[in-house]
Amino acid sequence: MPVKGGTKCIKYLLFGFNFIFWLAGIAVLAIGLWLRFDSQTKSIFEQETNNNNSSFYTGVYILIGAGALMMLVGFLGCCGAVQESQCMLGLVSIPSVSPQPP
Repeated sequence: MPVKGGTKCIKYLLFGFNFIFWLAGIAVLAIGLWLRFDSQTKSIFEQETNNNNSSFYTGVYILIGAGALMMLVGFLGCCGAVQESQCMLGLVSIPSVSPQPP
C-alpha cells in the first residue's frame, strides 16, 4: 500500500535542499566579493606576502566563480522542483553525478 503524499514530500525536500544550496552559494559569493573589494583584507595580505598577491586573487576568483555556480545550480533545482521539470532537474543532477577529481 503506497503512502499518500510521498511524492509531495520528496518535492518539498528537494526544494528545501536546493534552497539551502542556493543560500550557501550566496554566502560563498558574498565572501569572495568581500575578500576581493575590502581594502583592509587586501592590505593585511599584502603585508604578509611582500606584494605577491596573485595567488590571493586566484583563490578569490575561484570563490566568486564557485559561488555563482552554486547559486545557478540551486536556483535551477528550486525551479525544477516547483515546476516538476525533468529538464531542469536533469541539469541540476549533472554537476552532482559528474566525476570529481581525487
